[in-house]
Amino acid sequence: MNISDTAKTTLPAEQISLLPTEEDVQFFEEHGWYISPKIIPDDVIEQALIGCDRLYRGEKDAELPNMEMFANWQPKDGNDVLRNNEFVARQIKEFQPLAFNPLIGAMGARLTRSKTMRLWEEQIIYKPSQTQGWTGSIGWHTDLAYCSFCTSNKIVAAWIPLHDCDESMGPLVVIDGSHKWEDVRDLKTFQVQNLEEIEEKLQQSGKKITKVPMSLKKGQLSFHHGWTIHGSYPNRSNRPRIVMAVHLQDGDNSFQAVQNPKGGLFHHYIDPFARQLPNGFPDYTDPNIYPTLWST
Repeated sequence: MNISDTAKTTLPAEQISLLPTEEDVQFFEEHGWYISPKIIPDDVIEQALIGCDRLYRGEKDAELPNMEMFANWQPKDGNDVLRNNEFVARQIKEFQPLAFNPLIGAMGARLTRSKTMRLWEEQIIYKPSQTQGWTGSIGWHTDLAYCSFCTSNKIVAAWIPLHDCDESMGPLVVIDGSHKWEDVRDLKTFQVQNLEEIEEKLQQSGKKITKVPMSLKKGQLSFHHGWTIHGSYPNRSNRPRIVMAVHLQDGDNSFQAVQNPKGGLFHHYIDPFARQLPNGFPDYTDPNIYPTLWST
């Protein structure tokens, strides 16, 4: 699916007033997270939910090659598990108005004081309710721990629930100010469900743990810094928790060679789809893979 023409780089006047203020930016720089007012229209959310229904029925508008390389829940995997589907807007058109939203790109640019924001990746995460038989957590981790091949420290993520999401549903939880902890940079523990064990190790190293749940109304979203430690607790409500995460890269980000102990270099799963630079590295400005959402 060609996506280079779907992204816009301008905002209508009424959306400019929704951008983070300088006070908001300073808060983000200090705490590593930010919660927006309601900015996503209901019709965009409804389109994304239609996309979810199609996704979970196994329908797609386009197929990606090598799908075994990334998270790709399928009906055969069962309903009592965490469903994580990556790069969904490249496969199902109903996700594009949300994933390619220029206002989200502009907000990310404002929060990181960047001139340009490009899409990095997008995913839909479905956390079953306790009545569906899954009571798992998502382990404390940082996004940039999984992106050592990126030159930038300004990668951010927007977390967007497709419904009201209170604490009972197991929303995203961030550890306040943890993006400043330079001695905690290799937290690749997304799959480690014992959050208390990781918290204990952090406290033993002198860290103060202040957990902030991202309890949001439909249409709101939260941002967290790429080094902000985050995870989530079980969904103890009686309905599934469905969110889209939109990961953004600033205009200065590029690929850097980092050796993988298992052999070769560390890579993003979608790197093989991007055009190559003369040195053979993936081009993170390829508009068909990493469209610009906002640029000044």
